[in-house]
Amino acid sequence: MKIKIRFIGIFFISFLNNAFGQAIFENRIIGADPGLAVLPTHYVTGQTFDPNITVSGISKGSGLNGNGGDNRYNAKDWDSSSLDTNDYFEFTITPNAGYQINYAKFIYKAQVSATGPANFVFRSSLDNYIANIATPIIPNSASEVTPIAVDLSAFQSITTPITFRFYGWGGTNTLGTFSINDFIFNGVVSCATTAPSVGPVTQLNCTVATGTIELQGLPASGSWNLYQNNVLIVTGGTGSTTTVSGLSAGNYSYKVAVSSCMSLASSIVSIVSLTTSWNGIAWSNGIPTSTNTVLIDANYTTDASHPNIIACSLIVNSPNALTIENQYFVTIQNNLVINTGATLNIKNQGSLVMVNDSGTVTNNGTTTVNKTTTPFEKFDYTYWSTPVASTAISNSAGTPFANWRVDHAYEFMPQNFLDVAPADGFDDNEDVWSSATSMSPGKGYIIMGRTWGTFPATETVIFTGKVNNGIVKSPVFLTPGGVTDDDWNLVGNPYASAISADAFINANTSTISQSAIEGTLYFWTHKMDISASNPGPDAYNFSSDDYAVYNLSGGTGTQGSYVGAINGTGGVEQSNKPLGYIASGQGFFVEASVNGNVIFNNSMRLSAPVAANSQFYKTLPVKDKIVAKDRVWLNLENKTGMFSQQLIGYFDKATNGYDNGYDGLLNDGGNYINFYSFIDEGTYKIQGKSAFDEKDEVRLGYFSAVADTFDINIDSKEGVFSDSNVNIFVEDKLLNVIHDLKKEPYSFTTESGTFDDRFVLRYTDKILATGSFEKPGNTVSITKDRNELKIKSALENIKRVTVFDLLGRKVFDKEAIDTNEFHTSNITVNKQTVVVKVTLSNGQEISKKVIY
Repeated sequence: MKIKIRFIGIFFISFLNNAFGQAIFENRIIGADPGLAVLPTHYVTGQTFDPNITVSGISKGSGLNGNGGDNRYNAKDWDSSSLDTNDYFEFTITPNAGYQINYAKFIYKAQVSATGPANFVFRSSLDNYIANIATPIIPNSASEVTPIAVDLSAFQSITTPITFRFYGWGGTNTLGTFSINDFIFNGVVSCATTAPSVGPVTQLNCTVATGTIELQGLPASGSWNLYQNNVLIVTGGTGSTTTVSGLSAGNYSYKVAVSSCMSLASSIVSIVSLTTSWNGIAWSNGIPTSTNTVLIDANYTTDASHPNIIACSLIVNSPNALTIENQYFVTIQNNLVINTGATLNIKNQGSLVMVNDSGTVTNNGTTTVNKTTTPFEKFDYTYWSTPVASTAISNSAGTPFANWRVDHAYEFMPQNFLDVAPADGFDDNEDVWSSATSMSPGKGYIIMGRTWGTFPATETVIFTGKVNNGIVKSPVFLTPGGVTDDDWNLVGNPYASAISADAFINANTSTISQSAIEGTLYFWTHKMDISASNPGPDAYNFSSDDYAVYNLSGGTGTQGSYVGAINGTGGVEQSNKPLGYIASGQGFFVEASVNGNVIFNNSMRLSAPVAANSQFYKTLPVKDKIVAKDRVWLNLENKTGMFSQQLIGYFDKATNGYDNGYDGLLNDGGNYINFYSFIDEGTYKIQGKSAFDEKDEVRLGYFSAVADTFDINIDSKEGVFSDSNVNIFVEDKLLNVIHDLKKEPYSFTTESGTFDDRFVLRYTDKILATGSFEKPGNTVSITKDRNELKIKSALENIKRVTVFDLLGRKVFDKEAIDTNEFHTSNITVNKQTVVVKVTLSNGQEISKKVIY
């Protein structure tokens, strides 16, 4: 019969499980006198529970004493008249880390003796046992009953321990008993670890090679494991947030696990691919931009159909070739890789521009940089620098200068010599030019072209090797011994692209670089013929007349408007004044300010304008747009091709004194003709002055090795000088003429020699008033009677009389006259026109042409 009852009980409990949810903790209390267990021992015999929780078993409060009774957890001393906080049965349930419990019911069997407790409440530790969860009713029948289950549905998503207490009181005797015979906690144990949420995402870009994802909402306490695309990537992590870094392009989702509890997956995050590859037809991921890694997986040539490439990094894979055509460019922010079997070919006027100085160049394949000369004559030289890591100067096959006269290859070293009139404008002692067998980046070299075959000839030099990138330093030296006007150094653009001349000047005249150089650059254009008998660099083959000059004010060229006719081309050739760009492979002269280094860096490199890499000296320039400034270029030239150019500019950053970078000294080195302006008594090829003022006057000077007729003309003008209301005059003080250069060139005749006081550049033809004096031309008469010159001044005494012929030669000069009349028959000229210049005692001057 007893077995039958137990079967019924089992059936009933099974029914309750099905009716009230899954059993997460139950105990069928069996055995002899379970209630006599001694505190704090919990009764755990026969209990079962979910593996993702821990349980305490059943125990009793300190106000109770155990009592005998088989197959039930029995206690006595429930006789308090009111609830005694020490009289209870207790159950503690703790979810494992990462898990939660959704409670449903507490189901139990109980038995109360006739003198046992009459009152019951069910409470929990969540509110410190204050509120009643239930007030069970259990009859004092001394028989086992199954009371109404306690509803625990208010306890959901519980992740912390809960202790439930069954309080009883109101027994009539200390020996009255109350027992729990069986119990079940029904509910659901589930993973409490929530899926990570996605915070800020850092996508790939040109400065960040890998992406990052911040994950939020991780378990704030304890440790956790993190899974990326179901692969464990973090063990024992802590904290509510973490950042996953080093991510390449792809899709990512994340799960977090606490112990064996793994969350659902986060939302999917895409790290967007920035790689685009050329397959011969199209780009795989769109036209490259500065954020892309560019793969050349088929031959690519920049041209009208295939645009310039702009990339973050660029990789040329075997067996493919990337060709940069003339006046096209490839710009790379970071790294360049030429893999084994791959080729990078940069044409004569193509440009490879790298932006970051820290960018790397890996050249496991073949890189070539082509530079083509203009037509050159026999024994002619070209100024070079190398755009690759190092270059041998030899006749060996495959070297850049295999067809050149490498026995005439030189570098320039400043020395202290006593010669004072060097033919090259720098120094004509042969020890200055040192034979060179190899080229270092940043230095300049001169090399003679081939001397066989027909002329004029052209040659294409092909530099092969790893292209230079980043900061390049080249030493410059002052001339030993304290000579301050002969500190010339030959340097060169070390890159496979043009650089900005302004950026180079600014970088090397700043306080950061300790003003390594004076801010004027000299580019050799070589107009003169080479000496066939002694074709070395010091054999009077080089003249500063051959040097185009550039600084922050602008550039002056060496080629005038008559050159085309002289060369028999039947037309006018373009000016070769520098446009502000220094082509790849170009060598040029600078003047050192200190013993130090000139610095080249990637910030100087140019990809636009596309013609920037076309002005290679000697190479015919391509006209390009020049940023308008207040500048005027003046030429002095004759019809036989003698030519000299100077530049006057006005700038907010310049002064009327000497400004390094804006004022370029004249280098007089045996030129046929020089044209220049003055700062104090210094002579300048380029003069930058403070902001334009129409009242300004600029003293001009010239030297001519021959007596001839010359023109002064405007080569070009811009800025304020393009305004039709702004005039440009040249004043001829010898002839007392103010001529409008905007209307036509000013033609004059001169004797050979140096003339520093004849001409003034001015912008108004008005003579400023001087006190109350009348205009002297109205008060001084200059006449000739037969062979006698007669001069009479009505107001001021005559101080000096000077007579010039039209070649500028002085044919008569008389000073300290100190009278108001002067007569002379001692001027010996024969049937020609002369200029009579009268200087009055107040300093005023009057000039008049007189025919003899």
